[in-house]
Amino acid sequence: MSEPLGVLKLVGISGFVKGETFTVRIGESVSIGRSRSCSISVRDVKAYRKVDPLGQQVNEHFKTISREHVVLQIKGANEILVHDGSSNGTYIDGKRIGKTALIKNLPTTAHELKLGTNEAFRMEWRKLVRRRKVQILELADGDVPPEGAVEIDLEEARRLGYKVAEQEDAVRKQPAAKGATKKKSAPATTTTGTAASKRPALARSASKGTRRMRR
Repeated sequence: MSEPLGVLKLVGISGFVKGETFTVRIGESVSIGRSRSCSISVRDVKAYRKVDPLGQQVNEHFKTISREHVVLQIKGANEILVHDGSSNGTYIDGKRIGKTALIKNLPTTAHELKLGTNEAFRMEWRKLVRRRKVQILELADGDVPPEGAVEIDLEEARRLGYKVAEQEDAVRKQPAAKGATKKKSAPATTTTGTAASKRPALARSASKGTRRMRR
């Protein structure tokens, strides 16, 4: 079975990183620590800059973070290597790891990554969702939906309560379909052969599409 495509999300849940979110893709490595040379530097997050804009303040918790505390290597959804380079420890779900730990089940189970005594992230695997062109028929709040097809994540649209039609259905629901409906009642005696037999079927198809749009 192939691994689910997606990205690693690091969501700050404690310390200066609380409220911050970082994305790491398959094949990438990310270093976390207090040095500004790290991919994610605690000194560069908003909360730290707010309390210490000059970068001179050091509290007891901050002292427990090493310059390059930990490195995450994303080889795949089920193969995330955690390399500890700290003095005060790196913890996964409350347990201190050795020099290296392997996370195999992130797509199904989120984990907590803690650096030192206070900085912590929730590690999540977010699936990549293919965005599709759809026509929004109705918004959840009753506002007028945008005209024509728009590109959107279908799962997100339905979570927000939008009523949507995929692009192929939307095409059948355009005003041109109403014109085709009128052809259904027009006499077909002026046309003979294969073309005449096809027109009523097309009209019936267009009529069905129009009825669905009204719902």
